[in-house]
Amino acid sequence: MAISHAQSLLLLLLVLPAALGVKFQKCTITGDDFINVKTVKISPDPVKRSSNASITITGYTSKKVPDGANVNFDLSIYLPVSTKRYSLCDVTACPVAPGPFVITLPNVLTDNEKKRAVSFAFYTQH
Repeated sequence: MAISHAQSLLLLLLVLPAALGVKFQKCTITGDDFINVKTVKISPDPVKRSSNASITITGYTSKKVPDGANVNFDLSIYLPVSTKRYSLCDVTACPVAPGPFVITLPNVLTDNEKKRAVSFAFYTQH
């Protein structure tokens, strides 16, 4: 099944409680479960106010993820604070062929966000 430009695929929800480390939960909107997220890592962990953070997502896809897909980064502090959209081709080689993949989102926080961040959500949209 091809993914249309209007469809969204919710890949994962990552919550970073300070004391518990990195946890994530994968959700699928379309019912087509062809992406399997293995790990989500934030670096540095814990995030320091003096440095920025990068998020690395590793996983496996059973289908090609086409050019034009986006990865959105949602920052919430009980309520949504900001959303950043990355072109998939800017953060990994495109198209993503079936098999293992690695996506790195660099410098995801502004200085103001570093001071207040308590949770993060990620999803792709194509």
